[in-house]
Amino acid sequence: MRLEPLIKYLKIRKRNIIDETGYRPAAVVIPLVMNDSISILLTKRSLKLTHHKGEISFPGGRADLSDSTKLDTALRELYEEIGIPQSEVFIIGLVDDYLSITNFHITTFVAQIPYFCPYSYNKEEIDEVYIIPLRYFLKEPKTEIYKRGDLVRKNFIYDIDRIRIFGVTAQIIKDLTHIMKESGFIEENKNFIF
Repeated sequence: MRLEPLIKYLKIRKRNIIDETGYRPAAVVIPLVMNDSISILLTKRSLKLTHHKGEISFPGGRADLSDSTKLDTALRELYEEIGIPQSEVFIIGLVDDYLSITNFHITTFVAQIPYFCPYSYNKEEIDEVYIIPLRYFLKEPKTEIYKRGDLVRKNFIYDIDRIRIFGVTAQIIKDLTHIMKESGFIEENKNFIF
């Protein structure tokens, strides 16, 4: 996997920064792995959790007082949830900020992590780990209008085999694949994607 086009592009790209005042700070990692092809690691959140239970998401979570930065939050959560130590994570760059419907302000990092299966994930927080080839996300997702009280949002949906990815996770994936196309990452790595 050639990361240089994406690394260079993220350094010069103007990212969407959202003021986090009034929101709960959180951070996630979009983990890219290389096995037979370039894939994205996603998790199924435990049904025991308070927020977004049973949903497909990236490793990540709420910032702790012990976290000095959002990157600290993202790396701590990556380790707590799927057991990947910081020493084995290569941060590619920072992408946009997002807001969840549950009032979280999400800072989003893209990283390369090692491929090994099964990951030793935290069964209190995670029910399953999925490694999904990037090519499945290069088509346009389905859309629907989501309504919750006064909130009305366009919701993106990826249905892949038996899993449904929606909400902010699907939005992040959609935006990331657009960034990957713009940066030349897709073209540079087509032999590892298609």
